[in-house]
Parts: sequence; structure tokens; C-alpha cells
Amino acid sequence: MFKSILTVAASTALLGLVGCASPGWEPVIEPLLLPDSAALAVLAVSDGGSQIVIFDEAGVEVARHWTGLDGGDALVWDPANERFIVRDGGTVQVVVPGQAIWAIGRVEDVEAHGMSVSEDGRVFVAVEGQLAVIDGLEIEEISDVHRCFWDVARDGNDSALSIDVMAGSVARWDVEEGVVQDLFVYTDEEECWHEPGVVGRDDSGGVWVARTSNAVVTFFDGDLTPSGWDPFGADGGIDAPTARTVGRLTVEHPTAQQALSIAPAGPESVHVLYTGTSGEGVVSIDRSGESRVLAEAGGEIWVDLVPIR
Repeated sequence: MFKSILTVAASTALLGLVGCASPGWEPVIEPLLLPDSAALAVLAVSDGGSQIVIFDEAGVEVARHWTGLDGGDALVWDPANERFIVRDGGTVQVVVPGQAIWAIGRVEDVEAHGMSVSEDGRVFVAVEGQLAVIDGLEIEEISDVHRCFWDVARDGNDSALSIDVMAGSVARWDVEEGVVQDLFVYTDEEECWHEPGVVGRDDSGGVWVARTSNAVVTFFDGDLTPSGWDPFGADGGIDAPTARTVGRLTVEHPTAQQALSIAPAGPESVHVLYTGTSGEGVVSIDRSGESRVLAEAGGEIWVDLVPIR
């Protein structure tokens, strides 16, 4: 059985507006058929543009679809609205069933890192040291806190988790309250602070972090209620909750060098997209540290990874 998603490419004028037209490009209508077995998708980028490549739980490719974009650097699946959301540079766009590719937000000329979507379809991005919610055609909310936020992960309809690479911590941004509160440190190695990383969650709510260099994976399943700890010393000396190290992908999988993205794989496991000496691949890793290679790019360039659920 298939779930049919019809992606209608917009007119050349619309695509020119959002910066994804190319000379000689013609509007096309392509059906994207999502098998019921679809479990995972990666964003693959090449000289010809970007594609969404879809896999089942065993890592077998079951479908792929051109995005209509020249490139891309981030991908999410929005289950509430059954749509893929693709970011290409500073423009965030969607591939919607039965509708055109259209821009849902712009963060042009700024450095953006990470993207996530809430259960009700709000898009969270980390951009220029702040966190933002993109809704409609503009930025809906932006945090008042300026820190070195790098990646974001789903936390609720009105909040998101993010890495602050300067503090080596994971923090929660509560949009409604307008506050950012630190939850735990993802490394107790001070020399690894200021190092970019990616954050994700498993299906039980556990929070996982993978540092980009050496692909060190840590896990935290403690209380996500803020303890009052402050990475900048305004807490009176409260000890920081700390994640535990689960594994180092560079040891178990020598070709892996950097972690690029984390997606849930089950109640106690995640998928990690890595890049390395032999290109990109996806590793599944559980809380005990057991890991296995799920899929390999085989010459393609993979830049992001999302669950389809």
C-alpha cells in the first residue's frame, strides 16, 4: 500500500522568487509515493539539485524524489501536515501534498544551524545565536537570548531543545514564557566545549547529543525540569546534570569522522548520520552503545536525516 503525495512544482516565477529556479527549468508534476514501510529519509545533494531519499526500517531504499531545489542543507518531516520541509541556504521551503513548492520563511544573509518541527507543525530554527519560530511567510517569534545555539530538537508545541556550543549544554527555549533555561551539559570535557554538535531524541524522550568531531555520542535520560544550574555562574554553585557517554563512532566505525544529524530509531535508540573518509552513512546506536551501519551513501552526499512517523 502507498500513501500518495503529489508534489506540484510551482511556476518559474514563483521558483525565481524563492531562489530555486535554474536556467531551462520547466514546471513538472511528480507523484511522490510513500510506501507504508517508509521510516527514514535523508536529504541528498548533487550538482543536479537535491533529492529526498526514503528508506524502510532495515535501511533499504524504497523511494526518492527531487525537491526542485538547486541544493539544500536541512530537512524535516512534519507529521501533523504530512509534508517535508527543506531549507536551502537561508530560505525555508516546503514540499506539500497537492500544492506548489513555496517559501514559509526567510533567514537570508544570516548563518543558520539546525531545524526542527513541533507536533503541530511550527518550524524551529537556530539562527545567528538565537532561536526562532517560522510560521507563514515570516519569523513569528525569536528569542531574546543571544547565545551560540547550533542545532534544535523537538520538545513540544511551544518549546524546543537546542545546543549551546559555548556552554557545552542543552537548553530549552519556552516560546510562550520567553525564557531559555539550561538543562544539562552534554560533555564534561572542557576542551570539547565550543565544539559544534547535533541533538535529537529517542521515542522515549531521551536526549542524545553527538559532537561533530570524533562523533562522540552522549545520552541523557534524567529530569528535564530545569535545576537552576547556570553555565555562566549565576546559580550559586549548583552542580550541572551531565549526560553520559554512550560511544564514539570513530572507534566502532573507523570511517566515520563527524556526526551530522540524529533521528529517533526506537524507545532506546537513535539513528546518527555521519560523514567520513568513505562518505556519508547512517548508524543505529542504542543506550548500551551497541551500533550497526544501517545505510551508506555510496557516492552521494547526504546532509540531513529525519524520521517519517
